[in-house]
Amino acid sequence: MRKKLFGIVALLLLTPQWASAHVPVPGLNDFYNGLLHPFVSLPHLLILIALGILLSQHPKKDSSMPTAAFLSSLAVGLGLATFSIGFSTETFLLLGAGLLGFLILLNWTVPYWSLGLFAVLTGLLMGLDFAGETVISKAALNLGTGVTLYFVFVCVTGLGEGLGKKKWQQIGLRIMGSWIAAIALLVLSLLLFVKKT
Repeated sequence: MRKKLFGIVALLLLTPQWASAHVPVPGLNDFYNGLLHPFVSLPHLLILIALGILLSQHPKKDSSMPTAAFLSSLAVGLGLATFSIGFSTETFLLLGAGLLGFLILLNWTVPYWSLGLFAVLTGLLMGLDFAGETVISKAALNLGTGVTLYFVFVCVTGLGEGLGKKKWQQIGLRIMGSWIAAIALLVLSLLLFVKKT
């Protein structure tokens, strides 16, 4: 089983052109492309995981409002993107992922209002980023994207709450925060300072 898994991973690493986040997978309709889209978009995954872990580091009663704020603003952002209202937010998403990663690493208890602000900005920026997609049905693409983003967000938040009970688990979450911050800053520096050929 390990040899098969290693072979699949090696094959995927040899085909980096498949990992382009804004190219639909041939043969799939727009809804299914929307379902897969967040898994091939590094900025979306990074900030989504970071927000979920950050909310899980705070008491459960405190995370209900930010969770609702995230889901509402994501729906608004995706709705606006359906009508081509929006812009590329990749840089802002990477900056946000880096900031949230540092907050996770430091394990600071942030004010309640800032959790809501992070959630609203994250959801809105993630949704607006899909305005530039060129597909037959933006509504189907954005619906599929919204379903996946919601599912990943709920899973990460739940996993973070489950893993944050023991000291060694909290250290593991903080290590994940440092990785998220490092990856976000590396990708951001490549994006901003390496000239595209």
